[in-house]
Amino acid sequence: MNEQTELVFADEGILFLILSFAGGQSTSKCIFLSKWHQDTLTSEESFKWRLERLHIEKGIYSPSRLPPKTSWKSLYLELIKRQSLWEKTSSVSTHKFNIQVSARFKPKGLAS
Repeated sequence: MNEQTELVFADEGILFLILSFAGGQSTSKCIFLSKWHQDTLTSEESFKWRLERLHIEKGIYSPSRLPPKTSWKSLYLELIKRQSLWEKTSSVSTHKFNIQVSARFKPKGLAS
């Protein structure tokens, strides 16, 4: 890598900006480009950026502040499982559910 190329990728923000236009598979493969790319794309800042992209691309919300005793990586790994939450599925759901409702009605003619 020449000096000019190293300067272009010296800032993580530029790398994240470029990767925001690429798909998840390209981001995964980018880890193998160099040691710097690997370190950058496996950092906590990278997982925070991935959570932001997950929100933008898939509508999966994540908190802006890290919950106590949690890392950005663990939060990302938990939420990435829900990436297809809002996508239409062709299969019919067979989940059973129960709803319990209580209602109280006032008889007609009673004064309030």
